[in-house]
Amino acid sequence: IRYELSPGLVSIVLGLQPIMTILFGGDKASPYKLLILLIGFSGLGLAIFGAKDVSQVTPLGVSFAILSVMAISIGSLFQKTIPMTPLESGMLQNGCASIVFVATSLIIGWHVNWSPNFVFSLSWMIVVVSTGAVLLLFYMIQRNSASKVSVLFYLVPILTMFSDFIIFDTEITTTTIMGALIVIASIKLFSLPSRRTSEKMLS
Repeated sequence: IRYELSPGLVSIVLGLQPIMTILFGGDKASPYKLLILLIGFSGLGLAIFGAKDVSQVTPLGVSFAILSVMAISIGSLFQKTIPMTPLESGMLQNGCASIVFVATSLIIGWHVNWSPNFVFSLSWMIVVVSTGAVLLLFYMIQRNSASKVSVLFYLVPILTMFSDFIIFDTEITTTTIMGALIVIASIKLFSLPSRRTSEKMLS
């Protein structure tokens, strides 16, 4: 976003994560499952285009977005193989991140304009996102396949749009609603067991 890439386009690039997770060898998926992922991705694009949030494109911004989705996909696969509890993984990740950010801040410096809004935002990022959401993600990866967890990332921009509508009364277009319904249906279909899996469970 700092390099002039609109949040909508960032969401579209990050929507590639479920597909990349499978391509990087996370799980074997049938052509039917891959088709569902592609349909969900098209629904995500439709919803974001409906929100008219694809106005800015820069090569550097797209490059960073692609690197980030590759890092998330590979990280999800590694997380699945690590014999650690979600709490242990979270503590290790935050500890390593703290070392990196402290070292960076000593080099480039930092300045904060303290305000009630900033304190609330900071608290939300620390407690809800960096702690709660990350632990929940690790727990889901531990209990489910990496691809089933990554497909839930399709919901992030959708929920953000509807939160904007509830909190800030932002207009939601019919196109966005149609795209959101496609995403929700795709996630539901992808989560259903395949016919072969169902037969094994019954036998």
